Amino acid sequence: MKASTQKWQEGIGVALTNYRQFLELSLKYQIATFGPTVGVEPNWKSHDLAKLWSEFVEILERYGTPDPDEADPVVGEIILEFAKIDPGSYSYRYPVDRQGNPVPVAYADLHLPTLANVMQGVAGYFMGCDGYLSDLQNAVA
Repeated sequence: MKASTQKWQEGIGVALTNYRQFLELSLKYQIATFGPTVGVEPNWKSHDLAKLWSEFVEILERYGTPDPDEADPVVGEIILEFAKIDPGSYSYRYPVDRQGNPVPVAYADLHLPTLANVMQGVAGYFMGCDGYLSDLQNAVA
């Protein structure tokens, strides 16, 4: 078995795919749920994390949300890193390409427990945004 296929089977490719999907769906949910109230339309077609993040930041700005702990730029950096490694949401879906060649794992030295902790923090950020934006949205309605 080739080293790249073995790394895939150890979970790196699967983890990257699922975490990227989590980011994309979290952003799409926030945009669809809270965007229309402030004039930002839902975006269900794009897989571009950078574009989705930009639309989400626009929503935060239109609601006038403060960021006292400066979490927005930290989460933004994480999202943009995923946007770089998998811009179209295809890079790590399968362990082989269309010709059956193993997909090399570019981040073979990635420490999955650390990534899991980071992503747990991102999940907390989105849960906090959901609650806070919901309160703001209800105050406007």
